[in-house]
Amino acid sequence: MDYIPDSSEESDVDEERISNSRKARIQFVNIDEPRSSSYVDRLREIYTFEPDIDIDSEISLQESEHKETNKDKGSQMQGVYALPSQKTADGKRKWDKKQSCVFSSKLYPKLPRHLEKVHSKEVEVQRALAFEKGSKERKEAWKSMRNKGNFAHNMMVYNKGKGQVIPCKRPLTSIEETNYIQCKECKGTYRRSEFVAPRLSCSLK
Repeated sequence: MDYIPDSSEESDVDEERISNSRKARIQFVNIDEPRSSSYVDRLREIYTFEPDIDIDSEISLQESEHKETNKDKGSQMQGVYALPSQKTADGKRKWDKKQSCVFSSKLYPKLPRHLEKVHSKEVEVQRALAFEKGSKERKEAWKSMRNKGNFAHNMMVYNKGKGQVIPCKRPLTSIEETNYIQCKECKGTYRRSEFVAPRLSCSLK
């Protein structure tokens, strides 16, 4: 008598096969993580997945291909840049950096305030507000939503080949920069030369 696998077993196998076969053109994202529907829909539009690709192997693969493709990428994305940090006339730093909202895709200088006032019904926002104000947990929740919004924004900029990317740390001088990389755990965007330290200390690892 032939063995007929249980439907739940087939489902588990299919889910494992799918999770091991997704490849993002620029960086990596696990769309099975719990996120708002709007965020998932945006990433589905941005990414083209290819079969039979192990996501875990993509870091080393893209690192090996980076030197060969960097010249061509640079010529195609001359309009991609990151704004430097700004200072006032008396030399003090201006806190004017704008972040992308994961729900509305718009840029705001005070993202937590916007999320609390406009998107208070979203599950992720409610989860953040459940923590005590000023607590480490609430800050991490805001950071998670900030990184997700900036990640989706940056991917659209790369796909267009022009526009402003929003890194976790702004450069000191105005530069055209295509050499950014995303942390696959927290979705933060860093310059490749600065990526080792954030990756080792990522709170979501």
